[in-house]
Amino acid sequence: MVLLDTDHIWGIGGHEVWAWKSFCRGYNVLYMDRCDDFPTAFFEHEWWPEKFDPHLRREMGRIRACAERMDLNRAVPHGELSSTGYCLAEPARCYVVYQPTGGPLTVTVQAGDYAFEWHDPSTGQPAGAGELSLGEGKAEFTPPLKGDAVLFLAAGA
Repeated sequence: MVLLDTDHIWGIGGHEVWAWKSFCRGYNVLYMDRCDDFPTAFFEHEWWPEKFDPHLRREMGRIRACAERMDLNRAVPHGELSSTGYCLAEPARCYVVYQPTGGPLTVTVQAGDYAFEWHDPSTGQPAGAGELSLGEGKAEFTPPLKGDAVLFLAAGA
C-alpha cells in the first residue's frame, strides 16, 4: 500500500484532478489542509495562508465510495486498458477510468454485460448511468458532460 499525502508532497494543496489521477493509478490519497473551517483550527498562522478545499474533500469522499464498491485486493492500476492512462481495474469485473481532459475515451474490456455510471468531478454529481453489452476489445465511451469525467464500469448488469 502506498499513501500519497499532500503534506509530504507539497504541503497544503492538492485538487480533485490529482486525487482521481492518483486513485486510478492505485494510490491511497491523503489530504492535509488547514482545517480552518473548524473552531479549534490547528493551523491558524499567517505563514500558512492556504484555505481548505471543499471540492477536494468532496471528491475524496466520492473516491472512497467508489473504492468500497470494488475489491481493492484484486483491482490494480491498468493504465494500458484506457486511452487516458488512468484506469484502476479488476478486468472483466470492474473498471474505474478517469478522463482528465474531456472528450471520448476507450477502455479495453472482456466481453459481457456491464452497468456504467458517469461522475462529474467538477460538481460532485452523477452524470448518467445505464447498462450495455460489450464485445471483447476496445469500447469507446463519450462522457455526457464537458471537462473531466469518471467512468465506473461493473460487470454483471
